[in-house]
Amino acid sequence: MPRQNLKITFTPSPQMIQEGRKLADMLRSLLRPSKHLQTRLGDAVRDGISLNFERQRAGDGQLWVRLAPGTVAERVRLGYPGERPILQRRGEYRRGFTDPRHHNHLVRLRLRPAGWDFEVGSDDIRVSTHEGGRGPLSKFKAAIPARPVLILSRQAERWIEEGFEEYLTLIEPGDPDGNLTGLLNARKQQRGGSP
Repeated sequence: MPRQNLKITFTPSPQMIQEGRKLADMLRSLLRPSKHLQTRLGDAVRDGISLNFERQRAGDGQLWVRLAPGTVAERVRLGYPGERPILQRRGEYRRGFTDPRHHNHLVRLRLRPAGWDFEVGSDDIRVSTHEGGRGPLSKFKAAIPARPVLILSRQAERWIEEGFEEYLTLIEPGDPDGNLTGLLNARKQQRGGSP
């Protein structure tokens, strides 16, 4: 006797296919952040780092160690302010982190198969020393305490979260560049306004 099977056939409607394509486009755009999102995240990180320089402390509240008396004396002799601002004689170190046009400023996007990494910072040779500190090199070369600028405050983390939330809320399916105009117009129409 031949075997009997139950066969279920599913045929999506053209509208379902269209919605599925929109969803696929949206998922693809999440795996490759738009220029808008990159700009928003970069600005949030730069603002957070700038806040650390202004407050003279890491974002977690850790105050930067005061300058040694010999360093203060050297700064004054060279015509810079004495004790403050720390890490800012000419401002080059700070601008390397906060000015996107500075030659040491670093912005890097690395795409991965299931996501991406976005880096903002500085490739200044002094970063590792100031972020982590350095022990004494000799009896003539004193230790340098850690004065991290890359630990962001809770406020700066919120700025980053807001950038993501805006992107996820406003991203238009089928709009990998994040132009968002179609979605915004559709939302206006839903609320009774004109596009």
